[in-house]
This record gives sequence, C-alpha cells and structure tokens, in this order.
Amino acid sequence: MSNTFLYRKKSVFIKPKSKRSHQYLFEQAKKLRQRVFIFSLLAIAIFLGYVLFYSGFFKIENVTLEGSGDFSREEVSGLVAEVLDSYWALILPQNNYFLLNKNYFKRKFQEKYPFDELTVNKSFPSSVNINIKQGINQSVWITNEQLFLINHEGVVIRQLPFSDLPLVKIPVIYDLSNTQVAIGDATLEAKTLELIQELQQNFYSYNLPKIELDYFKIDSPKVNYVKLVTKQGFEIHLNTFLPLTKQIYKLQKSLEVGKIDLSKISYINLRIDDQVIYK
Repeated sequence: MSNTFLYRKKSVFIKPKSKRSHQYLFEQAKKLRQRVFIFSLLAIAIFLGYVLFYSGFFKIENVTLEGSGDFSREEVSGLVAEVLDSYWALILPQNNYFLLNKNYFKRKFQEKYPFDELTVNKSFPSSVNINIKQGINQSVWITNEQLFLINHEGVVIRQLPFSDLPLVKIPVIYDLSNTQVAIGDATLEAKTLELIQELQQNFYSYNLPKIELDYFKIDSPKVNYVKLVTKQGFEIHLNTFLPLTKQIYKLQKSLEVGKIDLSKISYINLRIDDQVIYK
C-alpha cells in the first residue's frame, strides 16, 4: 500500500499597510498651504486691482485741451468731464489712467462734436492731453425732420440729435425737398457742397457790411445753386457754374452804391450773369 502525500499550497494574504497618522497630517498641511497660497494670491490681486483701477491714486485729475477750430472750450471741457465720468463695458471707469480707453473716448466725443481729428494722449500718472483739429470738411444735413452728419463728399456718416444743432460750427444745410436718407447715402452734388464749404470758410473775408451767415437751404439734392440764409433774415442765392468771386463782387458793388436796402428785402439773386436781382 503506497502512501500518497498531498501538498496544498497555502495562500498568503497580505494586509495593506495603513497610512500612519503623521502621513495624513503631512498631506493635510500640504493642501492647507496650497489653499492659503491661492487665497493669498487672490487677495493680493484684488488689492492691487483696487489700488490701480478703483482707488484715487491713478484718477485722471489734469486735462489739457489744445487745438484749432471754432468751438466753445467750456462746452468741450464739460463733455470731457462727462466722458471721464462714464464707464466702458459698464465696469471700467474712464477717469482711471490705466483703464481709459482711447477709442471709446474718441467715439463718445465725436458723437457730439464732428471734429476732423481728435487725439488723446495720457501722461503718467493722472494727466490727459486732448488735441482737436476742426475744419469744415463735414456738414450738417437736415431733411425730413432729421439731423445727419455728412462728410466732404456729401455721404451721410451718422445721425445726430437735434439738441446738438446749436453747438455745431460747421455748415448747416436744410433740404427743402425732405429727401429720405440713411447712413452711407450720398446727398449733395460735389460742386454744390464745395460752394457751401467755401462760403462757410471765407464769408467774412468778403467784407459784406451788416451781413452775417446763418445757414444754407437747397430746393433738392440735385440743384446747382444754394440759398445762403443770413442772420438778418434774407437770403442770398448763388450758383455753381459762375465763379464765386464774380458773384460776390456783384453784391459788393451793389451794396457800395446803396442800391439795396437790406432791411426791406427777402432775397438777393446773384445767379444771373451781370445782374443782381433782389426782392
């Protein structure tokens, strides 16, 4: 009888070692230090943001206004203060040196004043220089009870509120035909607009006694003549095909010899060659 020996391999179960208490404490301390570091950075960022952007340390206090043109410095200074007190993107104060957005400033400023050129330069830490160049390359176009700004080519740039009308120092043109226009539309013929701009720029150099320019009227955008309305109430009619110097010369001579009583007329027509017609 043979003896049979059976061997069974004994399985070994290894119990995982648990972390010791000092290891848990070390990990907790590490996480705590990370949190403290993050909160410290956040607190520093908030503090620096407040100091740089919202405290009074870098608030714009000094504004210098330079430039050429016929505009009221008091009105412009008031608008500058209004823009500096506003917020770009609702939260960014424009009276802060770092947050002042030049493009936003120009856009808001030129919505009210149609200057040819406006530059904004900042000087650290709290100064701004504004340089204005104003010409007569733009005009105000009034039609269908709406006010528009047009450029030197007669193209509508944007609509303006009627409250701005007393402030403008550029040609004001009333379209008596009440033509409907929109942004980008053409208005006057180039020669007609050139005549208006030349009259606006040089009128007082003609030395016409007791006559002051107020605004212009046209019967329709396609006409080749303009009606210059004086502050005295009467009109002067001029056209685009006769030299302006010749038309003004006729008027000067008529006034010199006393042919026209300006207090009793409604218009003076200079559009006909070698004639001065008045009523």
